[in-house]
Amino acid sequence: MKKIVFILIFNLLVFNGWSQISTKELPISFNRELFDGSNMEQILNEKVLVEKKTSKTKSKVVKKILQPYKYGDVLSVCLTPSNSGRWHTLQNGDKIWQLCISSPGAKSINLTYDKFWIPEKGKLFIFTPDKKHWMGAFTSKNNKGKKENPGGFASGVLMSDEIILEYYQPHNVNDSAIISISEVVYGNNDLSSFFLGYGLSCSNQVNINCPEGTNWQDEKNAVACILHDGYVCTGALVNNTDNDCQPLLLTANHCLNEQDAVTSPNLNNWIFYWNYETQGCDISTLVTQIPSTVGATILANNSDTDFALLYLTEDPKDLSNYIPYYLGWDCTNSATSGSVCIHHPKGDSKKIAYANYPLNTNSELMWRVKFMQTQNGYGIPEEGSSGAPLLNWNHRVIGQLSSGNPNCDNPSNSTFFFGKFGVSWNGNATSNSKRRLCDWLDPHQTGATALDGKYPDQPIVESGIIGPNIICDSAIYYVHGVTNNQTVTWTRTNQQYICIFQTDYPYINQCMIKRSNNTPYWCTLTATVYEEGSIVSQYTKDILVKYDFEGHYNQESCTYNGVTHPAISSKSLNLHSAQFVHMGCQVHVTSDCFKRMNVGHRGAIPSYFNYDGESGVDFILPLSAGGAPFYITVSSEEGCYDLELLFFAISANGNLSNNQLVLTPVSHGYQIHIVRDEPIQDSHIKEKKSKSFNSYYPIEVYNIRNGKNILKDQIIENSYIIDTLHWEKGVYIIRVVIEGEVYTNKIVVE
Repeated sequence: MKKIVFILIFNLLVFNGWSQISTKELPISFNRELFDGSNMEQILNEKVLVEKKTSKTKSKVVKKILQPYKYGDVLSVCLTPSNSGRWHTLQNGDKIWQLCISSPGAKSINLTYDKFWIPEKGKLFIFTPDKKHWMGAFTSKNNKGKKENPGGFASGVLMSDEIILEYYQPHNVNDSAIISISEVVYGNNDLSSFFLGYGLSCSNQVNINCPEGTNWQDEKNAVACILHDGYVCTGALVNNTDNDCQPLLLTANHCLNEQDAVTSPNLNNWIFYWNYETQGCDISTLVTQIPSTVGATILANNSDTDFALLYLTEDPKDLSNYIPYYLGWDCTNSATSGSVCIHHPKGDSKKIAYANYPLNTNSELMWRVKFMQTQNGYGIPEEGSSGAPLLNWNHRVIGQLSSGNPNCDNPSNSTFFFGKFGVSWNGNATSNSKRRLCDWLDPHQTGATALDGKYPDQPIVESGIIGPNIICDSAIYYVHGVTNNQTVTWTRTNQQYICIFQTDYPYINQCMIKRSNNTPYWCTLTATVYEEGSIVSQYTKDILVKYDFEGHYNQESCTYNGVTHPAISSKSLNLHSAQFVHMGCQVHVTSDCFKRMNVGHRGAIPSYFNYDGESGVDFILPLSAGGAPFYITVSSEEGCYDLELLFFAISANGNLSNNQLVLTPVSHGYQIHIVRDEPIQDSHIKEKKSKSFNSYYPIEVYNIRNGKNILKDQIIENSYIIDTLHWEKGVYIIRVVIEGEVYTNKIVVE
């Protein structure tokens, strides 16, 4: 749920988290060794003023109850390297063109280019005068056409009322760049001072990374915030029956501003922002990387169901810091028992809205949806949400947002309309491929009526029960591949074990299992799929219901280095402090929680380690491991018991040479003194031995509570003071290595 207080931490070094496809390198002028800083003052003094009063009215958006969110005004300009800015020639013959554009009072600036072409090795950068934010370099990879017929381009939003363009041309590049700026988008005063509409939507909106979004973490990676001509919309990538993850994006027809698949399909100035979301449930911190792509072509659009299908010019798969997801879809037009909408209201970070009841059909063309209050708020679409996908409980698209009447003060009175995907499939019975979806999403006419979503290079998932193999506390299960006209019944074995087992929960055709005691057990979950009263398929899945971690350890007696160690009888494992064993003796650790887990070790190196694959671990710690932390690591894909069991092996100092580690309490600590009492045969040997005493002996100190290394140093001249004044209370292990022999001892800090 949104919070009013914003806690935003910025790195004052040069940084840009909203990167387009670019080389992500610093502008050339940031290197003062190459570029005289006085030139920057000249550029700022020669800035081009682009004021809001010069705004040229753009084509109006088609009137809707719910419109794209207007974040800025489009100001027409004609700026090129030949009519504005300043050229500089560096000592090595390289050239730099710089232009400062100033729009006083703007919260943000972004640019549209009617012609854009960069030669090989050329580089274009854009940055704020304080050099805190930048983007680029844009290179020949961003070209949308050839030099003879260059395409358009758009550069992303920078939160400033002044920006500087910098084009770098190496001395060995003969072709001139074509950089023709046709529009400056002036960000209005109601924008966030941070990014777009961040924090400007209804205060009751639910962020995608709240608990409500837990089951929709794949689908969120398909959704983009769209900027164009001063407006914001939402769109989402969709899969096709070739499962080849083509960059196909579904949005609303009314976002096109009267552009059309037949007459004007090029959307070269559209910018698509990905991963624009908060890190957690509240709005205090955005993710650090919000990459973007530029440009699209309209493949098909239809005003009847208000859909538009775009082919993105820059493929989001090519982004280095983002893995897109491609939504599945259902074109059967079957009413669903509930739905979810993922959207960017008012250009804000990604939100989620729930409708946990059957959809109503407003007409043959539209779904009528009323959203509901959930744990962290009352998510509803707003301006800027236009084109957002509507997903059924099977995680498939069934429509895109067309219109509505958002009411932040009383969201229960808000009603929204989504164009039906099933009607858009055949374009409301048209034969024109530019007016329907089927030609593009089922290119080989397979006749598929439903398709699941996927990531690039992700294998196609066969039908079956989807959910974890191990239940830590609770888990949700559903059947992959179920259509809207099918129902699922659930049963489980071992019903004598007490647990919470709910069917049709949290949504229709799903089930939840929640452990309610501390007894682990296996059960087989069975899902039976019905259609029109007949069984069409049945699936099973074996599940282990876990419990709170517990276990025991014991140690065998052994004789090691001449010292006999007694056995250690069975003790309970302590997750919050260390277990102590003797070096050289075999230790047995048992826990039912090891079953079907990933069990390993780290820290001190054992001379023997074995995990039997079930509930037992055996290990032996050698002399070299004395006083050093040894961990048994336990983890699983489900994350039930991602923990570490800490052990320390205590050395038997009496079995070593005639060296003694003497500890003497002093003020705020301990004094360590190494006593060497070896027999001396003659003065020659005595001199040799005395020199060896003046060695450097490594010393380490560990906290037994967590194995943390508190001190790492060397003892010089056989004496050392340990200052414990600022240590936390507890027990610590001292480890000293003298000529390959390990000495250990315990100290207590009170």
